[in-house]
Formats: sequence, structure tokens, C-alpha cells
Amino acid sequence: MRKREQHGTITFRVYPEGRRWHYDVQVWPTVASMREYIRPHATDWRNVIACVLWPINSADRPRRYCLGEVHFCRRHLGLDTITHEATHAALQWARRLNLDVHQGAEEESASPDEERFCEAIGSITQQILHGLKKHNILTT
Repeated sequence: MRKREQHGTITFRVYPEGRRWHYDVQVWPTVASMREYIRPHATDWRNVIACVLWPINSADRPRRYCLGEVHFCRRHLGLDTITHEATHAALQWARRLNLDVHQGAEEESASPDEERFCEAIGSITQQILHGLKKHNILTT
């Protein structure tokens, strides 16, 4: 994971699978600062406490292999919020790779695509928790 801090915001990367496709995770000091950043990119930004934004194309930010950004604010870092956003991120990754996460191989077992998807959710969640602990944001 790569980190960079600016304006009180902690930033690091998480990878659904391997070390190519990634998300930039940003943890904002306040809800207001996060909402101010996402306002130009989200339609319902007024009630957002966390979100995943798909790639924001900008001349000053190279987006190669970046699937998007995962945004949190320090005040709302419960496991429910983290796993919720990790699932959105994994779904976007699965769409990008054309994985079929809805069709099981058999009625009683998961397909290989479904297994990759579930592994990606776990990986993203674990990496977010690790990043939060590394930056002393989450202590448990």
C-alpha cells in the first residue's frame, strides 16, 4: 500500500487481487471535507458518510490501473461501513474483469468467478483495516 497525506487526509492503496488494479483509499478528517471533495462527482453527496467513486479523469492525476477512490471520514469507520464500501469496490472490479458473480457452477457450490469476487471483498476489507491501523486511525 502506498500512502500520502495532504490536508489532514490519509491516502493509501488497496488491491482487489494482485498488484495491478487498485483503489485509492482516502480517509478524511471530517464529513464536511469529504463531501466538499466528492460534491462535483456525486449526485447525492449531502447524505454521504462513505462512498466509492469510479475513476475521476484529470490531466494532473494518472489513472492507469486505478479503478476509483474509496472515501471514508474518521467519524464513520465502523466495520459495517468499511465492508459496505469494500463490496461496492469489489463489484466494480468484477465488472471491469467481466466476472460472472451471479451464476454458480452448481446449485450447491460457488463458481470460480464468485470465489474470486468473495476473495476480493475480503482482501479489500483487510487492506483497509491494515491501512487504518498503520495510520493509527483504527486501534482495534
